[in-house]
Amino acid sequence: MPSGRKASEADFSEVRQRLVRVSSRFGSAGPGGASVASEHSRGSLSESGVPDFYIVDDQLSDYRRVFLEITPEALSSEWMTAIAAELRASDDWDALIRVGEAILIRVDATSISVFGLPSATLGLQDAVRAAQEHALAAETTRRLAATQRRTAVAALIPQAWAAGPADLACIGVFQNRSDGSDGVTVWLLHRLDQSAFDLDDYDFEPDAVRPALFWGFPTGRLVEYKPGSREEGGSLVAEWALVDRGRPVTHAGVLRVHKGRRVWTFDLLPQ
Repeated sequence: MPSGRKASEADFSEVRQRLVRVSSRFGSAGPGGASVASEHSRGSLSESGVPDFYIVDDQLSDYRRVFLEITPEALSSEWMTAIAAELRASDDWDALIRVGEAILIRVDATSISVFGLPSATLGLQDAVRAAQEHALAAETTRRLAATQRRTAVAALIPQAWAAGPADLACIGVFQNRSDGSDGVTVWLLHRLDQSAFDLDDYDFEPDAVRPALFWGFPTGRLVEYKPGSREEGGSLVAEWALVDRGRPVTHAGVLRVHKGRRVWTFDLLPQ
């Protein structure tokens, strides 16, 4: 656990910037950090859009803790050791590091703990290697699930498109998200909306978040949505994941969608 001593915003900013500087020796670090090419880097920040080492810039806790998110490829025992050394000089601070979607690592001045592995008794280098393998396997599974879902949705688009000129049409309902995680998702065809900003005007019952967005075509072709993009002849296709107080909804019978005075009601029958 982090020290019971609370941290000021200035203290947090100072420690976080020190971790950004240390991490920038091993790859791109940010937000607000340098980008340095190395054997661990996936590329510069300007190329990938996301740093290898994402040091969260919001103080998410009153206590002396910094949160980081990194990819499995960026993880190394050398970086872990450097972070631990920096924390030893930072007076009772610790770091929680998420590696991909599967591994959580806690680092403080005296220890490095890896959670999510079958064994917690490995040495540092073996633990890092095992964490990379485990996280990469989980990422591969997630990408495979996303590809399979995208293929299933593409096959359903022509039917939804041919159903009529409705401004909002249901393409399909699934019992898990496109990344394979639990929770009902509804894929909607937004015929009149021109950008992701337009989708902010919708309200959902139950509530919903949007994990994925594409341009869809009558043929079933899907193109990844990019900010500012516009695909002639296409309409927005969004995956909406139903949530209740931030938690995934695992069973739902009806979805109501509101936009201004308009209301659409969809029966949720799993595909």
